Formats: sequence, C-alpha cells, structure tokens
Amino acid sequence: MVDVLGRFGPGEIRVLARRTQTATQSPAPVRFLAGDISDPDAIAQAIDGCDVVFHLAALKDGAVCEADPDRALRTNVLGSANVLLAARREERVRRLIAISSDKASAPTSVLGMTKALMERLVTQVAAATGRSFGSVRLGNVLGASDSVLMRWHASARSGWIEVTDPKMTRFALTREEAVSHIVALCSRSLEGEVVVPLMRAYQLGELATAFAEEHRVAVRITGARPWEKAHATLLSEDEALIARRDGDLVVIDPRKPGGGLGVITSARADRLSEKELANFVRMA
Repeated sequence: MVDVLGRFGPGEIRVLARRTQTATQSPAPVRFLAGDISDPDAIAQAIDGCDVVFHLAALKDGAVCEADPDRALRTNVLGSANVLLAARREERVRRLIAISSDKASAPTSVLGMTKALMERLVTQVAAATGRSFGSVRLGNVLGASDSVLMRWHASARSGWIEVTDPKMTRFALTREEAVSHIVALCSRSLEGEVVVPLMRAYQLGELATAFAEEHRVAVRITGARPWEKAHATLLSEDEALIARRDGDLVVIDPRKPGGGLGVITSARADRLSEKELANFVRMA
C-alpha cells in the first residue's frame, strides 16, 4: 500500500500497529508508531495533522471471534469507534476509509456481525460530520497474513492441511487488487456508503488441491463449522434495496433506494481458473 499511496504525493505516511516494522523504500517518509486501537491516545497521536485515514485494524480470525466474542466486540466495534471519534476530532481529516468484509453481509458469525456494526458506525459518523467517510467490503485476500493460504503454510510442515468443506465457495482477490480498490476510494466522494468491488470466486476444495499439489501435502476434511456459510455473500436481499451499480462496483447507500439489484453470492460468481488458483498458491 505504501508504494501505491506514493502516487498521491503524501508528505508522510504513518502506520499505527501493535508491532512496528522497518520502513521500506517509499516515495514518502513512512513512520511506524506502536499502539493499539483500544488506546484513544495512541490513535490521536497517529492521526494528528493527517488528511486521510485508512482503518484496517481488526480481529479477523473467525474461530477466535467465535471463541471470544467479547474480544471481537472490543477490537472490531469499540476499537473502530475509537478511530472514528479521533478522526472526528481531528479537523484536518477529510477522508476515512474503513476496510470491511463480505462476512458483514447477512452475517452468521461473530466476525461478520462486528464488521456489520463497524460499517454502520462509519455511515452514522459520515452523516453527522458531512465528511467523506465510507467503508469498502472485500472478500478473502489470498496471501494476506490471516488468509487460508497462510494457515495452510503453517500446517504444511506436518504433511497435511485442513479443509472444512471442499464445496464451499468464497470471493477472492490478491493483495495488489485489495490495495488498488482501497486507494481508489481516495479520489471518490464518500457519504457513508459501503463500496463493494465485484470479485471472482473460488471453490475451497479446488484451492486446497492446488496447494496440496504445489507443496506435496495431504488434505484432511474436517467439516463446516456452525457459523460458516456454504457460500459468501457480497450483497444481501435487504441490502439490494439500497444498492446501485457503479461500473465494477456495487454501492450500498442507506440514504437512497436501490436500482433493482439482486443478491450477489460466491455460488453464482465467475470462478477463478485452476491455473489462476495455482498462481495464487505460488505467490503466497
């Protein structure tokens, strides 16, 4: 994201994270600040004098959220509220983009419910302040630190990987695609909308097969967990009533009636090919 943001000519890029990193080469100075979104003072320090805020911090492991819903609530909802409050107080912040998940659409899991609440908070603050605040709803970012591919890499040393249900389908995009969608919103006027890029999907069993062939491991089927959907949802039936199509995006806007869109699920989305899935596995 640092390299892409460089095209916008920022004077400085600040990264607030629990673990600091070494800055990579970038067109703009990058400053890493140690902190957590549970700490309002750390957030205020990080965004002091900033123009644009990207809110990516979240507890994103579905199993952890189910086992500890209080922690998920504190991180994904109350932590997001802290970020929004700090951004509201900092007069220079003209734009905030919060990163959501397709699990927020018709949620069946704790993770999805907390992300749906985060989207609602962003929408309400945008309405109250009149500033360009909005959310972008993404699918599985294959190769990200919390992705299924990274979990499989960790377990592959034992000679096998676990798959819940090979017939499940999910939306997917690369890290580069995710960053492009997020940064593109810097030039878009936001008024509390949830922006949903249209993405292609994959079948979990096909991705597992590609991984198993590349890394020569076995696949164990464990069965779907109670909170998991068979197919991911980008747009629910209720959301379609307040959604409109805008090129390769769907925009959910609570202030306006929709344009006759229907439910969008990974079961009916265009699929990634076997070759593309193999490439995802090699790049991760």
